[in-house]
Amino acid sequence: MNQEFHITREVPDPSSLLALLEECHRPTQAWLERPIADLDKVIRCQIPGQPERVNSAPWILGRVQEHGIHHRMQRVMHLRLLDIEPPATM
Repeated sequence: MNQEFHITREVPDPSSLLALLEECHRPTQAWLERPIADLDKVIRCQIPGQPERVNSAPWILGRVQEHGIHHRMQRVMHLRLLDIEPPATM
């Protein structure tokens, strides 16, 4: 099954972009604020027409971190392609 997703949002200024980023990261932040005992949980996900996925919470959080690193490096690359030195704490 091939699906394409086209989601666009208007972000006319930096404060709108920041608000959108905060909104998008709210579910992840909620997970990170859960008790440490929740790291023992196994999460099951069933998407119709696909096999069930079963992963541990630490595995999922590792993928979330890896995904964030990937996008951070994309931003660094784009800035460098524009001859802009990226911030040291990006």
